[in-house]
Amino acid sequence: MKRRIVGLAIALLMSMAAFAGTLRLPSFISDNMVLQRESVANIWGWADAGATVKVQASWLADAVSVKADKDGCWTAELKTSKASKEEWVKVSCGSDEITFVDVMIGEVWVCSGQSNMQWYISKSIDVNEYLEYPNQNIRLYNTGRISAAEPQDDIADVTWTTSNPVDMKNFSAVAYAFGDKLQRELKVPVGLVCAAYGGTNIESWTPAEVVNGNPIFAQGLEGNQRVNKKTNEVELRDLPGAQYNAGIHPIEKATIAGAIWYQGCANVKYSNTYYDQQQVAMINAWREKFRNPELPFYLVQLVPHTYDGLSGAILRESQAKAAAQLEHVEMVVTMDQTDRMGDIHPRNKLVVGERLAACALGDHYGKKIDYKSPSFDKVEYKGGAAYVYFKDAGRKLVCYDKAVIGFQLSDGGEFHLANAEIVANNCVKVWVEGMSSPAQVRYCFDESLGNLQSINGLPVPSFRTDSDNDVLSARAWIPEFSDVELTITGGNFTKGVFQPKAKPWSNRSFQIVDPIEGLCGFDYLMPQWLKKDEVIPCKVTFVANKDGRIYMLCRNASWVNKQKGWELLRNSQMTYSDSRRGISGPMWVAYRDVKRGEKVVVKWESDANAGFMPIAKKINY
Repeated sequence: MKRRIVGLAIALLMSMAAFAGTLRLPSFISDNMVLQRESVANIWGWADAGATVKVQASWLADAVSVKADKDGCWTAELKTSKASKEEWVKVSCGSDEITFVDVMIGEVWVCSGQSNMQWYISKSIDVNEYLEYPNQNIRLYNTGRISAAEPQDDIADVTWTTSNPVDMKNFSAVAYAFGDKLQRELKVPVGLVCAAYGGTNIESWTPAEVVNGNPIFAQGLEGNQRVNKKTNEVELRDLPGAQYNAGIHPIEKATIAGAIWYQGCANVKYSNTYYDQQQVAMINAWREKFRNPELPFYLVQLVPHTYDGLSGAILRESQAKAAAQLEHVEMVVTMDQTDRMGDIHPRNKLVVGERLAACALGDHYGKKIDYKSPSFDKVEYKGGAAYVYFKDAGRKLVCYDKAVIGFQLSDGGEFHLANAEIVANNCVKVWVEGMSSPAQVRYCFDESLGNLQSINGLPVPSFRTDSDNDVLSARAWIPEFSDVELTITGGNFTKGVFQPKAKPWSNRSFQIVDPIEGLCGFDYLMPQWLKKDEVIPCKVTFVANKDGRIYMLCRNASWVNKQKGWELLRNSQMTYSDSRRGISGPMWVAYRDVKRGEKVVVKWESDANAGFMPIAKKINY
């Protein structure tokens, strides 16, 4: 043990001695880096206090000399040229000299957020070709999932890399699609800095002093932080500023063109009503830290998911409010990019990245390009109908389905599904039969999906004209259910008739409080719910009597997404509840298209969240 302690002490002294007299630079300054073009780009690092540091660059005639301050910190400001490649930067201090090669000058963007920004190219379904044909004019700096309780000076074990299949595999799909579109349009090198961490809240990406300085932000976070079961302490990633400290603070001195942002899921449950204030505070803080009061910032609106009530819609509304408050802040709408209903992680990332790039091209780079989704402008009520007008509608609004869906009207009470038709390039007429005096209108202000868009393919985001968070939207439009009859074998079920107050589990008191009207009168099979939230494992075989669609009720949306051939039915969310115990939860309808006589086998493991109930016009069991 003594020998080990002595050895550690010697190593520590050697390390301190090496630092005391050795030039050091952050990992952000490395081979393959991209510096912001036609600007003043910082090169920074550490040396002995008072030491002179000289920085030379291949595009500059003269070297830049600076002195390290009392703490050993120094920053050299380099004027950068127009876009170029194969440059070099040489930094020297005394006898120490470091040369960085294969440097590019172009556009540098920070790409941040939670899991949808982190989502890898290798896990996406529409950007795989990037792995086969990497864009050699794009460079990557990927921080990984890191957190810190205090602001850090550097990011360990990270350097700039070229675009290659190995490093791209675990790089952000949205960020790369954004960078690729930008590079091809601008024809300049692009540097992408990905700082993303799944499941993180906006407070952790905001400097701690900003969060702690606002009582609303700080109080809202309390009680919504995960606690480590082993240490009984709040997880590091949930602390105010934790991700900012680790991934953004170390690169504050860098000169960047702007930022793209994909986050919000973690804040739906507790701060959705003031998320716009949090987003604005974060953007303003980043602008201050990066020394650019007009730093472009483009955010992605969340897709409809399986959020309870209006919680998800209110968060999306807050995102739109934030974008409307600040100059050079735009919101990308992604309502049409849900490839699997209920999935919080849409795997279509190409269009999302390209729409972010369109925002940058149109807003920041001044290209003549349509980049704004149509958004609510005003409403006029006349003749028993609401005439809803939109701004930024492009040449005109379009709907490529048989009818426009997603609108709802209220005359001051409940909301009702409404008829809608496009009556002008920027106007939609909305009405409900028998409602003579509509007073409020909503569009997809829940977890439903609409189908209204501009002719340029940009979808209309959800909105409302009322402000009542307690009045729920009506159930969204659902297509007519198939009358396929099923023969089912396997499992341990009790047969029943689906109707109001139907029971999801035969041996529990839970009831479905808002059954879908089109399913009422159908046969369904109830399983038993055992102790420890387990359900009896089984294998069930479905056989249909004709071509058509078969269904099952399910408790877990993500489980359905893992089943080959099954999909969640759009707008099919219901609620089961035990009013005596004050417990409730969501339930959905899954569907699958089959041929007559086809055998469909579903394996049901011992996971209560995967509980399902076969349902059909008639079931032989």
